[in-house]
Formats: sequence, C-alpha cells, structure tokens
Amino acid sequence: MRKLVAIAMLSVAACSGDLSVGGDDNTTADGNTGMDAVPCGLQIGFDPIDPVASSVLPIRAYTNLVNTAGVLSFTWTVTFNGANVPTTEQAADGSQINFIAATAGSYFVTVQVSGPTDCSYASTAKYVEAPGANADVFRLRTVPAPNLAPPQETYIQVKGGANIDRAIALDSGISVTGLVKNTATSTGISAYLKFMPRSMPTAYTELFSSATGVYNLRLLPYDHDVLVIPTATTLAPKLVPWSAVPFTTELHVGPGTVVSGTVHNPAGNGFAGAKVQLYAGSVPSTIGTTAADGSFSVRTDFPTTSSQVTVKVTPPASSGLPRLEATSTFNLANALNINYAASLATCNLQNTPVQRVGANQANAQVTVVGALGGVAGTIGGINATNTVRVSATADGTGRLPSMLVPRGALNVVTVLSMTDHAVSAIDTSACSVTQIDAPAMTTITGATKDATMTALPNIRIEAEPVGVLATAGVAPIHIMSNDTTGAFSLPLAAGGRYNVRFTDPQQRAAPLTASNVAPGGVPTNAQLAKALALTGQVSIVNNSTPVIGASVQILCTTCSGLDLERPIAETATNTVSRYAIAVPDPGTM
Repeated sequence: MRKLVAIAMLSVAACSGDLSVGGDDNTTADGNTGMDAVPCGLQIGFDPIDPVASSVLPIRAYTNLVNTAGVLSFTWTVTFNGANVPTTEQAADGSQINFIAATAGSYFVTVQVSGPTDCSYASTAKYVEAPGANADVFRLRTVPAPNLAPPQETYIQVKGGANIDRAIALDSGISVTGLVKNTATSTGISAYLKFMPRSMPTAYTELFSSATGVYNLRLLPYDHDVLVIPTATTLAPKLVPWSAVPFTTELHVGPGTVVSGTVHNPAGNGFAGAKVQLYAGSVPSTIGTTAADGSFSVRTDFPTTSSQVTVKVTPPASSGLPRLEATSTFNLANALNINYAASLATCNLQNTPVQRVGANQANAQVTVVGALGGVAGTIGGINATNTVRVSATADGTGRLPSMLVPRGALNVVTVLSMTDHAVSAIDTSACSVTQIDAPAMTTITGATKDATMTALPNIRIEAEPVGVLATAGVAPIHIMSNDTTGAFSLPLAAGGRYNVRFTDPQQRAAPLTASNVAPGGVPTNAQLAKALALTGQVSIVNNSTPVIGASVQILCTTCSGLDLERPIAETATNTVSRYAIAVPDPGTM
C-alpha cells in the first residue's frame, strides 16, 4: 500500500528497545549491543511490544522519522516462513499497518519510504510468542576472529513453541596494546594472559605476551581481571586488575612471597622429587620440586582477600604413593609440613601379566587408580584427600615392568587401543596380584529418534569417561548413528561410567545427555527432544566486515564446574555471517 502525505515527525523510542533502524535486514538485537541509529532515524516499532500469536488480535507496526518534512510514500511487506502475510492500513498517511500473526515465530517486517528523506528502507524480525509459552534462560556466547571483536556473552530468554530469528550485533571493543613488566627489574617479560571481564568472566580471552612483554588484543571497554602467569619460575603468577578508564597500559608482576616447606615420606624422611603447587581460587603459585631432604619453595602473589588456599602434592611416578590435596586457611608465613601417613605401604606389580580371556596383551597400557581408605597424609596438619594414579606399559609379552602401587582396594584401567579399554578391580593389600584382567568391551545397541519416536539419522554420540576412566586419562569415544535408520553400536568398558551425549549436527533436535551412567544406563531408544531453531545474522557494530566462522554457543546458566564451559549446543557462522543452532524447546503450558 502507498500513501502520500506531508509529514514532520520526531522519533519516539519504544520502551522495549525493539526498534529496527534503516539498513540491513534482520538487524534487531539485544539492547545492550551498542547498535547506533542511522542519522535520519527511520525505525519500526510494534504494539504490543511482546505480541502473542492470535488469529483475532492484530499487531500494529509503525514508523518514526526524525527531522523529515515533505511528501512521503510508504510500502510495507510482512513475511512469515517466506510467505507474504496480509496487512491492513491503520493510518491515513500510510505510516502504520496491522497484521495477524496466527502462528508463533519470527515475522519479517519491511518498510520502504520514497520522498524527501535519506532513509528509504528499514527491516526487522519481530518474534511472536506462542500462547502460554514457557521460558528458559541460557547464556549465548559468540567468539569471532580475534581481530574483529573479543568474545562476548549475554543472557537470553527463550520462549517455547516457535523458532526464533535473533541477530547478534557484536561490540568491536577497543584495540589494546600493553606491556607485562617485572617490577623487580622494570623489564618486559613473556607470560600467559587470561583477560576475564568482571561482568561475564567466562567470556575470557587468552594469549601470550612476547619475549619483551608486549601484548595486543581487542577487549570490551569494561573492567577485567587478568591472570598473569610468567614463563619465568622466579616470578609469581598474579591476578591483576585492568581498566579501560583510566586505561591500563602495564601489567605488573614480581617475585611475590616465598612459601616453603618439607614433604616427608611414610618413613618420616625427606621425600625428593615431589611437585608442590598452591592455589587461591583460580590463581596458582609457581611449582616447587622437593630436594633430597624433602624441602621445597614456591612463589605466591595471592589476593590479600584469599582465605582458602589449596595445596596439591604430586609424588614421583616411581614412588607408588598417592597424590595429596587439602584446602584450608593455611598460615603461609610458616613452613608448610606435608607428611605421608606412616601406615602407607607399596607393592610392586613387576612381571604381572595383563590378560584378556587368558591371553597376554602385549604393549597394554595399565593405570592403577582410585582412592585409599583412611588418611593417606596431612598437609599443614590438615587431613588430605588422596588420589592414586600410577601408569606403566606392558612389554611385548604382556607383562608389566617395575610398577610400585599403594596397597589397598583399587581399580585398574587397561587401554589396548584408542577405542578399546577395560576397567577391573584390583586388591594389592596382600601384594599377591597374579594377573591384571582386561574384560572385553560391551556394545550397547540402539537407535536415535526424534520427539515423535521417528528415526533420526546421523546423530553424533560422544561417550566421555568419568570416574576411574577419567582419572586414567581415557579418551572419549565418538560415533555416528546410521545415516538412514539412526541405529547405533556404542562400545564401552563394562565396568566404566560415562557422560553420554547425543547431539544433532543438523540442528533438527535438542541434545540428549545421560550423565554418569554405566553402559546399561545408556538409552537404547535415544529420543532427542524437540528443539527450536535459533537463527540470525552476526555482525560487528559499525563494521561491514563479514563475520565468518565465528563460534556461537548455547550454555547453561545455573550449572557449575566443567559444565559451565561445556556448550549445550554450538555452531559456527557461515560464509554470509549467519548461524543456526538448536535450542531445547521450553514448551508451552
């Protein structure tokens, strides 16, 4: 529809921030992206601000123009899933229309203006939610090429029942050049750097400074904390504040404070070759190695607010003793005494055969893992937890070389190949082990299906080892379900436990996770829930450079530990800077 009218208007900003400016299609983004209006101010607004799909109640779209006078003509277009949606004129001058959005989803609204104005075009994607839509909150992380913009995260609310088109407009940040300096010598140094925005620490940037201490990167103009770990062990790692105003140009580290102590073996003698490291939150000390008399020293530069310090002790691999760890309010001004329990004893598994069904397994990799009962040692007078991890490789006849392990009830993980491993119990209490058993893998068969229990082919399945398998360092197993039927055969260690994830590379369904399950706990009818398609254009504000190959991830908001960094779903932008990712559908009431 077209109408001619003499018009002089001031723009009115909608309180939701859901106004699209003249320019490229699909530019609607979060209000915190820093999107600038074009000088002429052509925008599209909506009433209601958050519309709900209805076959009766219309949605009004309108324009606002700034400093424009003259006879203008408006042409409106509304599309949904590529099809035109009928519109009705709601203002005599043609600047407003109504349309019915009977189905939830993203509607693309475009207005073309002709006449005495520099703004001739505006377009936006307007999301119309489903009636009774449930909502869930996720973190949306975007990591473009580092020369374009820094990593960025925001919280997004996803409402159930309809696909979403959501543009991501990234702040290009500011170009930062700085120097990492040794305060003792006033010289630049090489160091690992981790820049963490205080408002969203998980959207961090990592890099190394040069040999002369120089670093270059792009950062959001917000306050950051920077973990600085010098490559020189004579300097202490430190958490350094960085600010944009006033601009921080130098990151200072120094020798820090020396913390010393002694590690004693079960006989009470000095224990040589043990590694000792302290942590206050995410800030480590340097690593100290004990001398012949068991003495060690490390350098720390912990924040003055640190109250809890974790001490980790890793014995020499040949000792057969467990690792120790304790967290407490240690007085680091005093020498730190670390004592292995006098009751600890070891057993040598030398010449023990590694067998499967009675046959020795040449070159099998064996790792004895677990935790000993009772107190294995103390750190600064605090009872320490312990972890056993001792590894060796069998010879060509399938027998172990010299391999000291603690005495006790433990587990043994045997790796015969990247996809063939086994778990079995071992009791070294009496030092009478006659063989290491490596039971054959068990195969879990099943099929991947969608929310309607229809075959869903080409699903990626990852079995991530947990528990003793993870302690032994066993690699995840990756397979794909059949490309027509969705059938799968997943080989797993009979005595192992896994986090098993089913993900759809084609974004047709939401991920399915079975956490910390034995092989029998893997779903054989692996039904992936309905997903919403979250799609859109990724751009850099005020920069027309394409954003190709940027990582786009959906992450949880309430999880912790490793799950905080593990994406629920992820994808990358294509050659035209668009992304498509499957988000779990919160559904409707």
